[in-house]
Amino acid sequence: MKVETILKPSTTVIGKLKFVQAGSGVEDLWKDANCHFDEVFALAKKNPEGKPSGVWGAMSDKAMNFLPWENNFSEGYYLAGFESNLDVQAPQGWTKWTLPGFRYLCVKVENNYQLVMQHVLSDYMPHHQMKLVGAIQEFYQPSENGQLYLLFPFERV
Repeated sequence: MKVETILKPSTTVIGKLKFVQAGSGVEDLWKDANCHFDEVFALAKKNPEGKPSGVWGAMSDKAMNFLPWENNFSEGYYLAGFESNLDVQAPQGWTKWTLPGFRYLCVKVENNYQLVMQHVLSDYMPHHQMKLVGAIQEFYQPSENGQLYLLFPFERV
């Protein structure tokens, strides 16, 4: 499994928000967001092909400080959305977050989400004397047919 280091500046995301426990409700949240995406498509940052430049499963702790989920990464807020410009307003029923800038470990999820989590948190980070300093983020790359990457923040910038 390839682990890369990337720098992502502060990023604005507009999406549908839900408090999640043990992963329940994330699939329904994505269905809701995808069914209503046409309401906010004009607000999305676009890549040269006209697709959203980034789709996020953005996460934050209960206090909304963008810290890791609590109770062994099983509880927190989840925002199913897309990158947008900082100056846009979220329409009614949508939520706007501005994620802090972080240096992340970035791992492509090929098959097993939980295996990636375990490898990075239990093996890679301790071996490299790194600590998780923020919530783990899901990033779906539209230019790669929605390929999922997990982003593990280890330094706030």
